[in-house]
Amino acid sequence: MWGEILFRVEGGGETKFIDHRFRVYHDWDSFLKGTKILPSEICYPTSGTYALAPSGMEVLVSFGFSPSSRRSQRILAKLTLIAYVFFLVGLILDAIYAFDSDLFALVVVGSCMSIAAAIFLLTMSVIKFAQALKHS
Repeated sequence: MWGEILFRVEGGGETKFIDHRFRVYHDWDSFLKGTKILPSEICYPTSGTYALAPSGMEVLVSFGFSPSSRRSQRILAKLTLIAYVFFLVGLILDAIYAFDSDLFALVVVGSCMSIAAAIFLLTMSVIKFAQALKHS
């Protein structure tokens, strides 16, 4: 069993949440929507703070799934893996051409695969960088 560490910091009239990778979330909803927790079911304090129910006998908690559990995020992870494979296969095809110059078609196919994969991976890196800046 494992858990994620999350700090709730209050000061200057603000409440912020900081995760174990030092990403800063400006409110509880931002954390729930943008956290990078691995795909899993999660249990968390309903309002970001552990509190007792009106009966005084229960702690108010909610259950849900981490954002990375969403179908779109799982598909994106698989596309990223496929892009890495395309990039590697493209490089291998280009390397084969270096040893046998009669296989020019391999260079064309390999280069197209590598370029397409590189564009996708670069775009994903820019998006992740922008998200990291948002939470810094």
